[in-house]
Formats: sequence, C-alpha cells, structure tokens
Amino acid sequence: MNIKKYLLISCLLMGIFLLAGCHNYNPDLNGKWQLMTISTPTQTIVRDSIFYNFDNYTFEVQNMNRNTNPNGGVLLGEFHQIGDSLILQVVDNWYIPSHFYWNSLEKRFKIVSISLSRLRLSENDSIYTFRSYN
Repeated sequence: MNIKKYLLISCLLMGIFLLAGCHNYNPDLNGKWQLMTISTPTQTIVRDSIFYNFDNYTFEVQNMNRNTNPNGGVLLGEFHQIGDSLILQVVDNWYIPSHFYWNSLEKRFKIVSISLSRLRLSENDSIYTFRSYN
C-alpha cells in the first residue's frame, strides 16, 4: 500500500512540475505583431513588412520585404518585461541593418497600450504601433 501511495504522489508532483514548465509568462505580449507605423515628432514612417514575435522570454524581429533585404532578415534575442518597461536585447547579430530601426543591440520601450489586436510602444520620442498577426 505504501508503494502505491508513493507512486501516486510522485506522479502528481511530476504532473505539477510539467504544467508549471508550460507557464506563459507574457500572455498579452506573446505572439506575432506586425509593425504598422513609427511616429516621431516630425514624421510618420509606414512599415508593414517588419514583424516582432514574442514567446516567453525570447523574441524575433523579421523583415519580410525582399526589396530592402533579398534574404529576408531576422534578429533574435531575449526580452524582459518589468512593469510597463520592455527591454529587448539582440544576442546573435554584430551588425543590424538600418531597415530594422535599431541603432544598438538593445532597445528599451515603454508599453503605452496593449490589447488583443493592438500594441503601442514608445522609445524616446517615437511611438511604434503594431497590430496582432496571430
């Protein structure tokens, strides 16, 4: 009887640990977001070929415009969300093409608003507007 009880408890604990490992740490942010505009005080840049993909603590930025980058183009990295701050750090590129609108290996955003269909981020005096592409 003790062995059956031990096996039952062991199976229950394993199940709990497996479910905890599948926890979604950023449920609002996770998914694919299409960059629509970057608004600065002097201009609005329309871009619909850049996609930001978030999954737990990793991100990917894709350029789908074959005119600006014939091979596509991808940035990979890690991100951390602390309150309304979003910190993205590229981990695999020593060179970042200008069409990604990054000037360093790290970007720090403030989350202005987020919903199931829209994401707005600010960086300095620029507002990045995304739509959900899930």
